Amino acid sequence: MYPICISRIAKPFAIKPERPAPKIKIRLYQAYNIAVGFTDKFFKVRELTASEAQKLGLPEKSFGLSVYETFYSTSGEIFDYSENVYHPDHAKFYLTN
Repeated sequence: MYPICISRIAKPFAIKPERPAPKIKIRLYQAYNIAVGFTDKFFKVRELTASEAQKLGLPEKSFGLSVYETFYSTSGEIFDYSENVYHPDHAKFYLTN
C-alpha cells in the first residue's frame, strides 16, 4: 500500500514535542509567544520527481498535486513552510468560503 501524500517540511525553528498542548495554536503561543495569523496555500499540478513517483507507487513522469503552505504570525513573520505532494487518484479537496 502506498501513501496518499508525502511531505517536506521546513521550519525556521523547531517545535519541541515535550511541550504538549491540545491545539497547535495554543502550543505555539504558550511555548514561543507566536500568535498564528494567516496561511497562504498554493496548488500546483506538476510532474513528479522519480523519487516522489516511486514513494507514491506511480510510474516515472507521472503527475501529482503539490500544495505549498506558508504560515504567518500576526506580525507577518513566517514561522512554518511545507510542501505536500499528493497522489492524483487518492486525494480529494473541498474548498469552502
